[in-house]
Amino acid sequence: MFAPLKAPTKLLRKNMRTNTAYNYARRSEGVIESEILVDHSREISRTLSVESLYSRRNFLAAGSFGEIHRVVRKADNHHMAMKVLNLKEAHDNEHQMPVIVHNHFSPSKCDTVIKVDQMFVERNQMFIIFDFMKGMDMLDYLLEIGQCTEDLSVRLIRRILKCVSDCHVAGVAHLDIKPDNLMFREEAEDGKLENFNPDGLTLVDFGSARLLSSEEEHLGVDQGTGTVGYVAPEILTDRGSIASDMWSVGVVSYMIMMGKMPFPIGQKGAEMTMKGKFKQDDKWHALSPCAKDFVSNLLVVDPSERLNVDEALEHSFLQDATSSCVVVE
Repeated sequence: MFAPLKAPTKLLRKNMRTNTAYNYARRSEGVIESEILVDHSREISRTLSVESLYSRRNFLAAGSFGEIHRVVRKADNHHMAMKVLNLKEAHDNEHQMPVIVHNHFSPSKCDTVIKVDQMFVERNQMFIIFDFMKGMDMLDYLLEIGQCTEDLSVRLIRRILKCVSDCHVAGVAHLDIKPDNLMFREEAEDGKLENFNPDGLTLVDFGSARLLSSEEEHLGVDQGTGTVGYVAPEILTDRGSIASDMWSVGVVSYMIMMGKMPFPIGQKGAEMTMKGKFKQDDKWHALSPCAKDFVSNLLVVDPSERLNVDEALEHSFLQDATSSCVVVE
């Protein structure tokens, strides 16, 4: 029996210009545990309320355990995004999300992941303040642009791998990599899709993320971790690792180049995932040998045989167009 997973976003959905963020405004030295951070945020909330510092403007999106709103910081009229979590309903990893971001990513150097600005706890709700992302998420981008050329695919996938690399160097497995969780920081110049800057892609939503002490470490994961269609085979059997992210990168890479998902939704998709059997039609066969080899070496059932992030970045597909293609054996 496979673990129940979150269903993917419907293709015809409202645009979710979700969120990213920068550092905590109130940051204490050293590593902060989630319980301490929640208590600290409760203490702050006794003197400073969310309403006293921010005014709500409009609803942006709804998730499994809360909502996201656009807010305006009253001190300087700066637009931000605010995630509101119900502490009674959200699972532990949702509480850990701001802690992971706070402790493991340098705010001044890391522009590839979300950064938290402030956090409050009032009654049974947690309010997490992020920078407001002006651009669309990659799902909307792919729905509008359709199948990407291989040149554009290379630029997008390189940036995604940079986001994943920064996570893995920090010992963080994201475990929910998908187009919905990759957002452009800025809108495209002239509003044209082809003018979106791939270097502005940012990895968001660390609600499923786990900390790992080594690349080889495997941890048990909760039922419902990740999103159906994107998760690695081992996630379906309640195990996860850094390698699980690389399977998801393979799924997203396939979507970028093919304009559709490699696995159907539902039980059949789960069975195909467990076998590593993805759709290979005429579109697939029209891809270059290098592109097919790249994806095929990510969608490998055995995590130890999957490309890691450094190997993926050095694959011939992502190198200069003038370089010869070397197929990985």
